[in-house]
Amino acid sequence: MVARNAVRISTHFWLYEFASPDTGAVIIHPVLLYRLELLRLAWGDPLLIASGYRSAAHNADPKVGGLPYSRHLDGRAVDLPIGTVEVPGPHSVPWWRARGWIPSTEVDILHALALRVGWSAGQVHDEGDHVHLEVG
Repeated sequence: MVARNAVRISTHFWLYEFASPDTGAVIIHPVLLYRLELLRLAWGDPLLIASGYRSAAHNADPKVGGLPYSRHLDGRAVDLPIGTVEVPGPHSVPWWRARGWIPSTEVDILHALALRVGWSAGQVHDEGDHVHLEVG
């Protein structure tokens, strides 16, 4: 049996990565996917999608903290998780990058790459525990 949404939609991303966790439904704006693919190539390591499309019910969950007019609701936003780098410690930059997380010490690098591949400054937000990327 094939897993739900187990469809490759670009070189580095699968449909299920963008699915709302409560329903499995997916909406992805093509510009978002295009820029994510360019960002992934520029970054050089996997990018984990912590949150992609959100159903209205999932977005309204207080644990999610979604805004009423979130770009996640129409497939125009993703969140990439940020991992805290520990030096010395087991959670080094390579450890986080290999898992698709953005190391806390490299958020500025990701931001600069996002601008280089087509996002504007107002579409890239460091939210502390994740980087929020959206398209208009």
